[in-house]
Amino acid sequence: MTKWITSHPDHLSPTDTDNLAQVESRSPMLERLSTHVTAFAEMLTGRHGDRLNAWLASADNDDLPHLQSFVQGIRRDHAVVLAGLTLSHSSGPSKATSAVSRPSNARCSAAPTSTCSGNGSFWPESHLT
Repeated sequence: MTKWITSHPDHLSPTDTDNLAQVESRSPMLERLSTHVTAFAEMLTGRHGDRLNAWLASADNDDLPHLQSFVQGIRRDHAVVLAGLTLSHSSGPSKATSAVSRPSNARCSAAPTSTCSGNGSFWPESHLT
C-alpha cells in the first residue's frame, strides 16, 4: 500500500490504481494522507516552494499524527526545505537543524535534478518540470 501512495500515479498498474482507490474509499484517513503525499511530491519534483506554506496549513488541518510529525520537522528546517523546493541548484550538502535524525533506507541528493534512490518509492527525475 505504501508503494501505491508514494508512486507517481502514471507508474501504477491499472490493478494498483484500482486497489488504491478501494483502500482510499474505505479509509478517509488514508485518502487524506494520500492527497497530502501526492501534493508534496508534486511540489518537490516541480520545485514549487511557493506552495509549501499552503501545504503545511492544509496538513495542519488534518488529524494525522505521522503527517504532523513530518510537518513539525519541516517547520524546524523551514528555510532549508523551502530552498530545496525552490532552487534549481545546490551549493553542496547541508546539515539539517533538527534535533533528531532518523535513519532512512532512501538516499536523496540536493543536486539540480534532486534524485533519490532506495526502495523505489519516489517520483523519478523524469517528472521534474
